[in-house]
Amino acid sequence: MRVSPSVKGPRSRGTFAAISKTAVEPVATPPHRPLLDTQRAADYLGVSFDTLCGWRVKGVGPRFVKLSSGGSRAPIRYRIADLDAFIEAGLRSSTSDTGAAVRAGGR
Repeated sequence: MRVSPSVKGPRSRGTFAAISKTAVEPVATPPHRPLLDTQRAADYLGVSFDTLCGWRVKGVGPRFVKLSSGGSRAPIRYRIADLDAFIEAGLRSSTSDTGAAVRAGGR
């Protein structure tokens, strides 16, 4: 919530020098991070819509956001950070690599 200072004056330390006792300091908010729908998330990952839906049902795909408690009709969205984390979790150094060393922070 943004509240304007009640007393205008010279700036000091990034805020007005004198403000009312009831004024609230603005809270820094993270930059807007868009949520992707299933089709855009599938495009981002380079897989089909059906593949991403199948992964979600099986619990093997990227984390997702259910925007309401509307049951099976609730809109599903994906954060780009979660898609990137899913990609990172799939990093391997060879076809026989099981990924255990990658998850442990090694190579």
